[in-house]
Amino acid sequence: MHEKEIALPPLGLIAPLASGQSLSGAMLAEAEAMTNALRAELPQMLEDHVRIRAAVATSREAAQASGASTQLELADQLALHARTEEAVLYPAAILVGDAIRARRQTQ
Repeated sequence: MHEKEIALPPLGLIAPLASGQSLSGAMLAEAEAMTNALRAELPQMLEDHVRIRAAVATSREAAQASGASTQLELADQLALHARTEEAVLYPAAILVGDAIRARRQTQ
């Protein structure tokens, strides 16, 4: 839930920022606050992912041992989702905050 509050919303600004589109000061301030919170909370979020990955690995092993293909596929999808958040979504959201700060400094 917390990821949806601070990590995902700033990603919606990637295209407008990349194209140089004008964005309201309120929108920029809100996104910057979210990315600041994400940056501060990222170590804990990554630690949570360590526990999630361990639980997913355990579930995957059980699914594989019992021949439960649907559960095995779910475990693989969960693992991919966590890796995608860590390697792409969280860093991209933080870069949105960096782009906003850079934009404000040049204005």
